[in-house]
Amino acid sequence: GIEYMKQYIRGAAELGSHEIGGIVYSVWPHRFDDDMIDKKAKYDRTMRSIESLRQIMPTAEELDVRLNAEILNRFEHYMLNTTKEGVTFCRQVESDHFNLLLDVFHMNIEEDSIEKAIEYAHGYIGHFHVSEPNRWIPHRGSRLDWTSIGKALRDTGYRGTVTLEPIFLFLGKASYNSRLWRDLIESDTEEERLRILADGLALIREAFEE
Repeated sequence: GIEYMKQYIRGAAELGSHEIGGIVYSVWPHRFDDDMIDKKAKYDRTMRSIESLRQIMPTAEELDVRLNAEILNRFEHYMLNTTKEGVTFCRQVESDHFNLLLDVFHMNIEEDSIEKAIEYAHGYIGHFHVSEPNRWIPHRGSRLDWTSIGKALRDTGYRGTVTLEPIFLFLGKASYNSRLWRDLIESDTEEERLRILADGLALIREAFEE
């Protein structure tokens, strides 16, 4: 609840952090089995989330901790699925310490154009996640145009962190919550992990840096 988030923010500040990103507006993953979401339920819960965040943000502002709300695909949550919804949400929270966390994995599912979605979020991007459509590490054989995505992000003026967020092992809560039911890596050794991560990092640096 509200007090939990305030305490979370205080903890981050004590550790010297100035940024918290993720599903800061609700719970994740949402369990749809016994929860029929209709337009009224979505609206009511969204407004309740906004009102809660309005009470939380003065603490974040006082401690200079920014909250970045991650936009998720429809299979993981219902509240914020597109950058348009995210920008509207940010404007209603009314805090310069509240922004968006854009994730290429989710945008690939929900947006007609990843580049146009990034452009629409101009001025509201607080963090950025990259991975392939299957959660694999970005690679040169991808069907995504990483160079175009990188240019779109640069053109917004964003100069913050870009985080590689691959999930490639069928292991533990991360894979369960992401519905990954197989290993994506053929040889799970430290050397192989470091190799593919280095290749992905080199690609993203090439595509995203000026």
